[in-house]
Amino acid sequence: MDIVGFGEHVNGEFIAGCLIATVAGKKQYLHRDGEFTQVGRAMCLAWEHDQSQQELPLAIATAETRLSRKQRRHGGDNHG
Repeated sequence: MDIVGFGEHVNGEFIAGCLIATVAGKKQYLHRDGEFTQVGRAMCLAWEHDQSQQELPLAIATAETRLSRKQRRHGGDNHG
């Protein structure tokens, strides 16, 4: 879990080991006493889900590109 990345994403600040950010117009703790608050956990899970969705298409595009180069090199057949 990338708490620093999450803190940057929510424009939060780390004070004495706690992550504080403005949520719905109020300053709230998102991470305190070594664990996420209820609000912080929900926000972090949503952020991690968004991050994983953004990374997936890049991995698929890279794999397809490598496959097409290999096929071009061997004339399209897979007879080694």
